[in-house]
Amino acid sequence: MPVRSNRKLWATLLLFVSFPVAAAIGPVTEAPVRKLRLAIILCKFRDKQLETRPAHFYKNYYTRLGTGGMADYWRDVTLGTIDLGTSEVHGWFTMSHESSEVARLVFPGGRNTLVQWGRDTAAAHGIDLGKYDGVIVVQNWGVDHGAAGNGVVIVDQNPQLLESTFIAHEMGHLFGLPHSFGENVSPCISASGEYCDAWDIMSAMNAFYYPSTFQGVSGTFGPGLNVFALRTLGGLRNGRLLSIQRHDFSDPIELSPLNQPVQSGSLYAVEIRPAYHGASILTIEYRHKADWDRGLPSDAVLIHEEKNLRSYLKRVLLAGDRYSTTAVNIEVVSIDPVSQKATVRIGTNY
Repeated sequence: MPVRSNRKLWATLLLFVSFPVAAAIGPVTEAPVRKLRLAIILCKFRDKQLETRPAHFYKNYYTRLGTGGMADYWRDVTLGTIDLGTSEVHGWFTMSHESSEVARLVFPGGRNTLVQWGRDTAAAHGIDLGKYDGVIVVQNWGVDHGAAGNGVVIVDQNPQLLESTFIAHEMGHLFGLPHSFGENVSPCISASGEYCDAWDIMSAMNAFYYPSTFQGVSGTFGPGLNVFALRTLGGLRNGRLLSIQRHDFSDPIELSPLNQPVQSGSLYAVEIRPAYHGASILTIEYRHKADWDRGLPSDAVLIHEEKNLRSYLKRVLLAGDRYSTTAVNIEVVSIDPVSQKATVRIGTNY
């Protein structure tokens, strides 16, 4: 699942600009809604005419709120920032390609070809893809799928299975998100730490997902986003994130959980920015075992380090746990799953 760029879609996303600590706990400024218009193209191979599901299933899944699909997922985990409601589903269309042609492709690079087949098919049916921010090609058969430079291809050939965790992950790439990493944490499946933040969708499929159904179809769902991904997508604004840039900070902070319904006036994350240029950033977030995060092992406070345009999970803290370096000390004073609040005490001494 390599990271691919999509310049047009990425240009529509508003990057977060942090605020100094003096301004961070002012009036809450909600993130503007980002109406991202995707084209979802349903395609059949010429020699395989079975349509996995009716088109309205995909309309509900990708574009309609209140159904429990991807439109709900991205609205919820970005604190209401991403709106896919203007996206459109087209098809089913028959491609001018046989399934035997897939055997000639080399993956993962071959995904670009699969997406292009879908794009060509849409164009042949008079669909102007230039008016969309991104393209997802759903094919009724295949051997490999995921993000590519020209969109995302999803193989949907089993009527009894819906891989929502995988689909959300690949849509994250479409929106410009890289894989998430972890350091000295478990579970981990790579020496580099790639895919080792099991609390974040960008480490799928090594993530804390949960089994559920969408309109009667079984699959895996969740988890949500970490702070790095949420901020990258523009989901944190003034009053929602506390940015600490002082060497003498020492205060308790109360956090509401990421990936949950927006709570009025809540603080969702803390970032600790070093006083010197070029060093990494530490972030603190609280995760609550519910909704898209119901597959998590427990409520917890997560410490991430951001460096080289990537996030690295450093530590998972429960109530009473500490994380300390020469520059910072973080203590989890309490976690209350009922009120959905976590209190952390932060001290900086760099």
